[in-house]
Amino acid sequence: MMRKIHRPLATRLVSLSIAAVTIVTLGVGAAFAFGDLADFAYRPTPITAAGTNIPALPAPDTKGMDAKQVAEVRRGEYLTAAGDCMPCHTAPGGMMFAGGKSFVTPFGTLYSPNITPDKATGIGNWNDTQFWNAMHWGIAPGSSLLVFPKYLFPAMPYPSYAKLSKPDVTAIKAYLDAIPPVNAAHLSNSIGFPFNIRAGLLTWRLLFFNAGPIHYKKSWSPAVRHGAYLAEALGHCDACHSPRNFLYATKQDESLAGTRILGESWFAPNISSSKKYGVGSWSRATLVAYLHAGGDMKQGGGIRPHESGGRFQPQPTSGIRYQ
Repeated sequence: MMRKIHRPLATRLVSLSIAAVTIVTLGVGAAFAFGDLADFAYRPTPITAAGTNIPALPAPDTKGMDAKQVAEVRRGEYLTAAGDCMPCHTAPGGMMFAGGKSFVTPFGTLYSPNITPDKATGIGNWNDTQFWNAMHWGIAPGSSLLVFPKYLFPAMPYPSYAKLSKPDVTAIKAYLDAIPPVNAAHLSNSIGFPFNIRAGLLTWRLLFFNAGPIHYKKSWSPAVRHGAYLAEALGHCDACHSPRNFLYATKQDESLAGTRILGESWFAPNISSSKKYGVGSWSRATLVAYLHAGGDMKQGGGIRPHESGGRFQPQPTSGIRYQ
């Protein structure tokens, strides 16, 4: 009688990877052969355009903290505002950072999670390492198909956040830990098979994801470097203002060239350095007014209010014009 041979774990992982890749590839092919997969999705509830007043973020509770801890929380509050975390993690009419905002993609509808420190429904049980893994690597606690990490869908702009420094990510976590917890269960994503299998994202990550710092040019001044960090990493401008390919990855050769936002009724304009189509011919004052004050009488204003730019003091915003 022949003895059963057990394959090594590595071989099994490779086999599972190939299977996941095959499923996703067939799924993408089917999407283009038989039509839009947005049948699995629905349009988000229309919301009234925001007014000129930008709501204040939840005040952190710093009681019992020493001066160093308070300073980190306050810095985290600034970074959280600059990263536009609140608008994406707040449902229309919902509590701030409690999640539930819908994001319509060609593959289905995703709902942002609760990132308040609630231990039952938020990230109250996450440690700093788990939060760093989510922000830098796009990996949440848990698993997929038992052996794969729980890859986050790239609707969460971790390809941009991967450029953030670890101290900044830790500061953001410190602020989120200090705001009031909200018990709000995560709404189930409405993603059709095979795109609901997170293990299949391994293919996408191998093709399009590269975790690494910003490549600064030697000629850039400190202000320009600061602007690059705000635009490329924290502000993740590329995530909304760059066209995407059929696998929902941003087209790097058309970075910041403008595109329609999936599932929304507005268009993210061209903010590249092109003098004809972008903001290359704009003065620094004009760009600051556009980002910080909602525009001016010459260039107009953005269709959708940019809360992060409005929260900035004008000086940090002015460094964004760097390309």
